[in-house]
Amino acid sequence: LLGPASDGTTGTWDVQYWSTDVAGNVESVKTMHVVVIPGPDNTPPMSYDDIPPYYTMDNAGLDLYSWDVQSGVQTMFYTLDGIAGTMPGTQNPPFGYTLEASGEGTHTIQYYAQDNAGNQEMLHVKSFMIDSVEPSTSIDAIPARYYYANQTFTLTSMDPSPGSGLAGTFYSLDGAATVVGTSVYVPASTDGNPHQHTIQFWSTDKAGNVEYPAKSVTFTMMPPDTVAPVTTSDATSTYAGPATIHLTAIDNYGGSGVAH
Repeated sequence: LLGPASDGTTGTWDVQYWSTDVAGNVESVKTMHVVVIPGPDNTPPMSYDDIPPYYTMDNAGLDLYSWDVQSGVQTMFYTLDGIAGTMPGTQNPPFGYTLEASGEGTHTIQYYAQDNAGNQEMLHVKSFMIDSVEPSTSIDAIPARYYYANQTFTLTSMDPSPGSGLAGTFYSLDGAATVVGTSVYVPASTDGNPHQHTIQFWSTDKAGNVEYPAKSVTFTMMPPDTVAPVTTSDATSTYAGPATIHLTAIDNYGGSGVAH
């Protein structure tokens, strides 16, 4: 079976043939040159892309591909963020095209190919986002603070606009296994001694950006303070006129200290 070339163009073939008889006589080899011309091309090209939903760097490369097995791709037409353009085709499928998009936020590309016979494929539309900015996370724990009761600290994260949105927030308490969540529970000291703790925390967004380097906060958990402070004043029973009265508050030794 002889047909057009693998790329759909005219195929040329040299066929050698001969026969032998029962006595073992061998005929001289003959050669036949065959030219197979493809029929009319009524089939449009086929195109596709490998554009992901998110890019984590600006100046994103957009790869488009198209092929046509008969007459070959003539032109790729595209519109990127409303700006139209064309790229020439080739007879050798598949043909690759590389465009470039830049700028944080959402972008849209539309494209289709036309072959040398004038056939056009249907329009392809693809949207994607460029998000090269990592998220940011904070915690309500106070560095170098002494805490005298069980604490639950809250992690707050944000992905700068226009961003892909938060994917997750993570933390590690004192180098332990990473935990996914936004609440960190740390108990007060139970052995009567102060204990220093460190929380390391970070977030990721949907585009795959990771907050780096991870942030951390270090503080000290003390034994629970169950003794109330004592307040005294220098007030006397009577005054002949306006008076200034001084209040003095003292917390127990080793306590959490006077707050108000």
